[in-house]
Amino acid sequence: MPENWVFDKPHSVRCQAERIEPLDKFLPELVKSFGLKSALDVGCGTGRYSGYLADLGLEAVGIDAKPENISEAKRRHPDITFKVYNAEDPSIQKLGVFDLVFCFGLLYHLENIFIAIRNFQALASKFLFIESMYLPDLKPTLYLHDEAEGQDQSLRAVAFYPSESCIVKMCYRAGFPFVYRFIIDSASCEDFRANLFRKKMRTLLIASKVYIDSPSLAIISEPQGISDPWETFFAKVFSLIPRLKKFLRKPRSQKIWTASFKIAKLWYRLFPWTFIPIRLSFGAWWLAWNDAVSQAIFSRDFEKFEHKFVECFLKPGMVMLDAGAHHGFYTLLAAKKVGPQGKVIAFEPSPRELRRLRWCLFLNRCRNVFVEPAALGSGQETADLFVCLGKETGCNSLRPPVVSEALSKVSVAVTTLDCFLQRSGIQKVDLIKIDVEGAELEVLRGAGELLQRRPRPIICCEVQDSRTKPWGYRAKEIIKLLSSYGYYWFEPLREGKLKVISIDKEDFENNFVAVPAERLEQIAKFLQNTD
Repeated sequence: MPENWVFDKPHSVRCQAERIEPLDKFLPELVKSFGLKSALDVGCGTGRYSGYLADLGLEAVGIDAKPENISEAKRRHPDITFKVYNAEDPSIQKLGVFDLVFCFGLLYHLENIFIAIRNFQALASKFLFIESMYLPDLKPTLYLHDEAEGQDQSLRAVAFYPSESCIVKMCYRAGFPFVYRFIIDSASCEDFRANLFRKKMRTLLIASKVYIDSPSLAIISEPQGISDPWETFFAKVFSLIPRLKKFLRKPRSQKIWTASFKIAKLWYRLFPWTFIPIRLSFGAWWLAWNDAVSQAIFSRDFEKFEHKFVECFLKPGMVMLDAGAHHGFYTLLAAKKVGPQGKVIAFEPSPRELRRLRWCLFLNRCRNVFVEPAALGSGQETADLFVCLGKETGCNSLRPPVVSEALSKVSVAVTTLDCFLQRSGIQKVDLIKIDVEGAELEVLRGAGELLQRRPRPIICCEVQDSRTKPWGYRAKEIIKLLSSYGYYWFEPLREGKLKVISIDKEDFENNFVAVPAERLEQIAKFLQNTD
């Protein structure tokens, strides 16, 4: 039996502590929320993590393929059950089912990672926690690596190092419906962060059989495989010829736009933290950041039917409210259309989006726009806003959004439309755009007085089950609420036209226009010709 265990060396002890540190608050809350009772520590070594799980009140079992590690673990933790098992052997499933399977620092020491993950899927009734080194490759790949022999190394001095995408894809294909990346804001362990000389080396993932609603996690979608790994460089060049011919046949204006789009993509790849000023179709300047909304605007595919209706409907002197203004696309459009005699109120709670919105307003000299730095809801309060830290800047929400990127949480003020209008002295509103990532029903509930004071506003509203799900209601509730106030629903079409929709459907996944009865004559010219 070895006297000097590698697990006891200062570097190893420090690394083990740093790897578990991000879970110190999250895991106890998870145990309590889901009533977890049992845990399996796979590749337990001398039992450090097994002891940690037992201290959380879980009935812990530790397994390791090396008998000498198990013997030492039993000596150090006599109250915990330890057994000799190889994670790659299907016989491991004889151990039964555990609420939590804990796999820290093991995967990259295995020869048959996929088999191991399939075994873990059979053993875990709820969660699989994976902490692992990974290959810095965006594609789902494996790298065969020679390892030195040791207490904490592979069994046969060779192992497959996976990319993070590879681990995620294996978890999905093994049968887990959800895979999350743990958000580590300021990791003390240097392996969890990149620096000038080293790429990020480690990741912390949770594969789950149940949905987890937590700002500490970012859901990851299943990565796509490599389309054609056998394609040569010359084949790729040859495949560009038809695209080049198509480009040359385009009108000059489209050539300029296509070239600009390609240059922008290259610019963002080199300088992802910067913006590019672009001219919008209605004449305003837009600061295009490296996010999904600006990408859609660049590709001329951003809510083109919706904004065309808004552009056609608004007239000088009107009042428009932009709930969920983001960086101000609809705010800028409305400011142009209502003119100096009109008024636009932009509601935006996110400090980052608020800053970028104000930059756009300053650039366009919008003197008829008033910014309200608050979220809208059914009451006046302070709430947590979950801000997306990647490209999905338009998905910020008062509920954790379902996005595959990191989130941060910021406290914001929440007010109601009725309170704001009373405080500001605004008596008449012509148009409201509501895009608040699932909070639409709450916004409307906070506008009871407005929805009864004639003439009532036309409302352009996001009605999507994918957005309302984190809020615990179906999108059809938005349809029902406004219908009860005497509103009629329409779908925006090309050239600003509208088409009547059926409100009896169960599922909704679009942006719609709600028109009060007293304004139906006003929008008659927008209705689709059904002759």
